[in-house]
Amino acid sequence: MIILMSMIALLSNVLVSDGCDTGWFGSKCQYKCHCKIKCHINGDCQGPCEKGWFGYKCQYRDVALADTIRTDPPLEYVADFLKDDRNDLCVTSGTITIQWSRSYFIFLTRIVAPKPAIFYSVVRFLIKYNHSANVEEANITGIIIHQNTLDIYFSLNQPIDTLILQTDTAFMTCSLWVSTGRNVALKQNTEQSSTDDVSLSEPGKAVDGDKTTCSRTNKQDERSFWTITFDQFYFLRNVQTIFDGNHCLETSFIA
Repeated sequence: MIILMSMIALLSNVLVSDGCDTGWFGSKCQYKCHCKIKCHINGDCQGPCEKGWFGYKCQYRDVALADTIRTDPPLEYVADFLKDDRNDLCVTSGTITIQWSRSYFIFLTRIVAPKPAIFYSVVRFLIKYNHSANVEEANITGIIIHQNTLDIYFSLNQPIDTLILQTDTAFMTCSLWVSTGRNVALKQNTEQSSTDDVSLSEPGKAVDGDKTTCSRTNKQDERSFWTITFDQFYFLRNVQTIFDGNHCLETSFIA
């Protein structure tokens, strides 16, 4: 396992382009701004990330939603404290469980704690698959500690539905985020076999970061296809596709 004790740039290949549309940045305008206030042209935020996003330049979607978190012993308003983006309000507990109704390939967990190095040394990270009772140790591939923030990176063979932080003694946690990775499909080159409406359903609509738009092939197209070509090599952890049964596609490729 690799242990790094300083912050590194997870998106070190992000270059600046001042010709992007509002809300986008990067050398090819391929990164969407998720700052709460506004983005600099290089993606830096003038303040915190918008709710539901975290990490370097706010590029990681948080799937540890408030209604998925519980503690043992049970604590009232635990999710409010862990999801309030404040590091001065913390929870003390022996176990924190995050349970989802669906399964995820977890990539990154970020924890804010008063003493993150000690936190990591005493807490066990456990996982469950398929809503079963069997519990396994999570495979941790690396950690990054920076001030009071602990980033933990996982490598999973299959998606999980439960993540458990557990120790024999109570530990203090101030904030908690979990991510499946980053959507690398945004603004990539796409093609499709046919287009229903050139202006409204072109292939790029599937990867434009807007869930209200989608690509759509012609209904008479019996051998319809849609392809994406990335600008570099990626190890894909997950592909999320919304297909409405009417030749309409919206998709995410998570790396």
